[in-house]
Amino acid sequence: MDTVRRMRLQTLREKIVQDVHVEYILDYLISKDVLSEDEMERIKGEKTRKDQTRHLLDILPKKNIDAFEHFVQALKGPYPWLSEQLEAEGPESYQIEEKSFFDSLLLGGLPQSPPHNVERKEKVEEVRQHLHSLKRGHYVVLHGMTGSGKSCLAAAALDNKQLVIEKFKGAVYWIGVGDINTERSGDLLCHMTDLMEKLSHHPEVELKRQVQSSTSINGARESLRRYFTSDALREGLLILDDVSSPEVIEAFDVGCKILVTTKDSWVMKSVEGRQCLVKVSEGFLEQESLCLMAKCVGVDISQLPPQAKKIHKLCKGNATG
Repeated sequence: MDTVRRMRLQTLREKIVQDVHVEYILDYLISKDVLSEDEMERIKGEKTRKDQTRHLLDILPKKNIDAFEHFVQALKGPYPWLSEQLEAEGPESYQIEEKSFFDSLLLGGLPQSPPHNVERKEKVEEVRQHLHSLKRGHYVVLHGMTGSGKSCLAAAALDNKQLVIEKFKGAVYWIGVGDINTERSGDLLCHMTDLMEKLSHHPEVELKRQVQSSTSINGARESLRRYFTSDALREGLLILDDVSSPEVIEAFDVGCKILVTTKDSWVMKSVEGRQCLVKVSEGFLEQESLCLMAKCVGVDISQLPPQAKKIHKLCKGNATG
């Protein structure tokens, strides 16, 4: 189940516990394979009606998205007011989605935009389009010189609720790998272990899926593969920022969707045919340069003097020129 639906259940949990008698909906949930016979017996084994409902609500978030839809359908007959609230797209639902989106970025370790960041709208949209069509086991690669803004571009592209929640099911994980010295295998293994630690805390990863840290790169790679085949993480996105070695790509080639930033496109040689290369130029467009100048001096673009455009042309759009 995705984060938004899980949070809807959490928000309405007390109302559901107060109103629902599980005996009216269990048969339907069993018929739709939402619950197993064993789970049904454990629910019925609870002493009170409310405890039975609480037990059901503890189980549902660990199921897939279909479980939520079947639960809503089961409620429509006996409890239509609850099914309507779970399906509602009003202000409360919007707040749930906003909170879910923010939590996804926070838990995934995505960086905040710098104070004077300028959104390169055309490039951001190009990257988002590639991410929308990204398949499991494939890569979107942002390639450009040091200082060209690859990391900012990656973060800006993912600052999109629809993309993160609907396409990647709220599972996006940012790993900075620029400090890895591949001559020391411990560096690479440490970053792989850090990723496993993040994945293990995903609220929808079943305990049986959680794996112990490995003492070898091969073992860690297999563990990561197991995580990214779980229902919760199957559509997730891994971001490898500042890759400088093909060994990093080989280690993290675990079958998930991956966004890479790098100044050396040759590091992708081991996954040739599975990558989409996006060239990131160093210079800004004129409007982007003007936006940056305006932010730096704290005025609106319209208040900039005529010399601002001349500065852009002189520096050829290079903010450090």
